[in-house]
Amino acid sequence: MVGPTQIFDSVSQTRLLSASEDRDNSPATKRRVGRPKGSKDGPRGPDAPPRGRPRNEGSDSDDDDWDIGGDFLEEDEYEYDEIPQEVLWQLYQLEASQSQGATPELSTSSSSPAANHSGSGSGLHRGTGDGASNSREEATFRHLRKAAERSQAQPFFSQQPVFGSDEDIESDGADLDDESDTETRPANRQGSSKGDNGSSGNPWFQQPKYMPDWLYQFFGDIVSPLIHVKEGRARAPPPLFQNSKPYLPASFWIHPPEPVTTLSHHRFIPQVLYRPRIFLWLPHFFVATLLCPKCHAVLEKNGACPPRRITDMEDSFFIVTWRYYCRKGCQSNFRGWNQLLLDSLPPYLQLAFPAVLSRKGGLSHRVITQLRVGNQHKMGPSGVRSLLLEMHTHRFNVLQAQYTEAAFEFVRARQEIVDRAQPSLHSYVETVIPAFGHFGDRQNYAGFVPGEYYLAQMMNKAIERDEHAANQHTACLAPDQIAIDDSHKVNKHMAKVDGVAVCNALWTCMDSRYIRAQALTLTKAHEERNGPLQAVALSCHRYGFDFPRIAFSDDPIKDTKMILGAFPSLGQSLTPIAAAYGLKALELPASLVPTSGK
Repeated sequence: MVGPTQIFDSVSQTRLLSASEDRDNSPATKRRVGRPKGSKDGPRGPDAPPRGRPRNEGSDSDDDDWDIGGDFLEEDEYEYDEIPQEVLWQLYQLEASQSQGATPELSTSSSSPAANHSGSGSGLHRGTGDGASNSREEATFRHLRKAAERSQAQPFFSQQPVFGSDEDIESDGADLDDESDTETRPANRQGSSKGDNGSSGNPWFQQPKYMPDWLYQFFGDIVSPLIHVKEGRARAPPPLFQNSKPYLPASFWIHPPEPVTTLSHHRFIPQVLYRPRIFLWLPHFFVATLLCPKCHAVLEKNGACPPRRITDMEDSFFIVTWRYYCRKGCQSNFRGWNQLLLDSLPPYLQLAFPAVLSRKGGLSHRVITQLRVGNQHKMGPSGVRSLLLEMHTHRFNVLQAQYTEAAFEFVRARQEIVDRAQPSLHSYVETVIPAFGHFGDRQNYAGFVPGEYYLAQMMNKAIERDEHAANQHTACLAPDQIAIDDSHKVNKHMAKVDGVAVCNALWTCMDSRYIRAQALTLTKAHEERNGPLQAVALSCHRYGFDFPRIAFSDDPIKDTKMILGAFPSLGQSLTPIAAAYGLKALELPASLVPTSGK
């Protein structure tokens, strides 16, 4: 059996002795090595076209309004071609020989028929036929499977991945578009089309690949009848919106049953304990007329949207809403969670929406608040991700403990009855209690915790949405003092040109609590700082506030002119420190004659 070290040594010798190496690397004939057209396995030949579809450089899609995943590298940026083709062939031969018990042959002759036929000039015998092709394909999939398993983030108590895939790290700029780009996987129960009313046992959407079968059926059996209630020919509000009993108030939420009420009746059905909360967002029942946010025409209902998974502090919940169509106006489509539609609703109704959304997921306002507070107290997205994982797995552990303790009590009580009474035929019938499963089992509990990068981007999105309101709030506060300073740390983390930072410093003007103005400066000149400082002074004058009574600077001699130009009152009625404390100026005696130092 030939080891990997022998393979690499043989390959290096072969490449040195290959007569076609110089010809392939010549400028006239050098081209990008690609896979043979139509081939799905094995290395790519030298005459194959480049991999991937041609990029559409002139595309102006609405999906790019806010794209979390826009900075990800494209598929073609990582190629297999940087690995020598001979090494790949030898690895395939080694894998095939290990599976078949044969020893691969190595050759340094460049006149091999197999080598000449492949066109690589490496002089390595490459297996032909269906057997060798199947072996190479199996080896490739085996390597990919191992690499995928080792790269998954797994907690110590589960063998299943708990972090989301890249499908949740995408933009939400396509809220006005169709959701046909949502990745789905085939299921035994296919959902109905968009405009279908749905029925019991028949969900109105196709099953996403992350959704377990029991949850998909739950949407068809429980949620679909609630959102498709009719009174005559018109849609009626769900019964949840019409509850008037003090102990059962009206709510947007469909809550799962309490575990104790289920387990106390010895109903050991894990899927009942897995059930998530459902938020029914149907704003057309809470306004007199739902109007288009673009043209103010009346919107019509256009079918229910697929549910959106939202990550909360301890678990995940789903939002269900409708599509709305402006038939008599601009003919635009809006989902119920579209930001334009939300902004057009009354403020008290806007505040009831519980999440900040990305394209295929979202975070609850509780998680966003945790991100903001944690960021202010030196706990970034990495710490919040760890906190979410701890909280989610803790909830799962509590449910699992309740389930197993109830099962143990049931078995023990039954055994005590058998020991005290005369055994009957039923005593010998075994009761099967289903296993509770793992946190990351995609067909059972399906636990999910988003990644650190996703949390950071969602926090930035929430802050950017509130930027105008935050600036207005800060402007409405009187500055009791100001302090200006340059920071040279931020520019070290920004892009550089030939190793040199573009910006020299980040200039900041603060009062005792808030940042009032900031500017990235190229030089130390005052021209780039005068504008933001004058804007702070203009804001004080516009809102009728007094100018600050004191200013702080690390270089007061240089910054005095700039500060007094914006706040002239700081230079009025000034008393020198010496005069304020009754001190006199130091005068040197006339007998002292200065001498030049050597």
